[in-house]
Amino acid sequence: MRKIFLVITVLLFLLLVWYTKERYQTCCITNEIVKAEVIEEPVIEVKKDGPLVYDWNSGKAITNDLWAGRKSEILAGQADGKALQIIGPYFAEEGESVGLERAKSALNLLAGDIDTSKVELGTRLIEDYLESKTARFAHTEFNWNVRNDNIQEIDNVALLYFPSNSTSKIENANLNSYLNDVAEKLKTNNNSVILTGHTDNRGSENGNYKLALGRANSIKNVLVEKGISIDRITAKSSGELSPIASNDTKEGRQKNRRVELEIK
Repeated sequence: MRKIFLVITVLLFLLLVWYTKERYQTCCITNEIVKAEVIEEPVIEVKKDGPLVYDWNSGKAITNDLWAGRKSEILAGQADGKALQIIGPYFAEEGESVGLERAKSALNLLAGDIDTSKVELGTRLIEDYLESKTARFAHTEFNWNVRNDNIQEIDNVALLYFPSNSTSKIENANLNSYLNDVAEKLKTNNNSVILTGHTDNRGSENGNYKLALGRANSIKNVLVEKGISIDRITAKSSGELSPIASNDTKEGRQKNRRVELEIK
């Protein structure tokens, strides 16, 4: 009888040990699963309201008390030989047409204070973010770009034009003033300059390569003379290989004889 009692006691002890172990493991496994299911949301910087904002899928520009100051800044940039570029933002899901509507709406806010014939409208795709459909967003760009017979600014690239078969920069106030402005801006930062020379298709390919490189170097020399370190300037040639207009016309060949100045 005593032996039977002892056996039963041992069995009950083993059963208790087994039960405790199973419960502990189950608890820990459950906790681990819960921890694994906790996913932290990525931190996304919400676009802040500005003087000019938009609602999702709407082309109407919305302004606040800050707009008067921003408008004054934009209008202060007016000058002869410059055109105002207005870039309307859009998300991929909205479509580019919405971006153009936004650019037009922004232009209407300047109507009566600016020569609309000197305004260029454009669009830019912007990256979607978490609250893009519920929070108002900014991103409209207003850029005054140089536009004259010798210089054409397009986004972050300036096209500097040359006469036929010439490596000397065009001697006029427009170009000299522009290069002086470029040099002064470069003195305030550490940006580098890339100068790419181009030609029309008249002459040999090898000769045009050298001619285009000479044009790039002539602009490089001007910037160096104005105090920009030569180490910050890269001059290269594309020769006749990258025309931006037809070489079949005088006007087209003039556009192809250029140096592209890009600041990075």
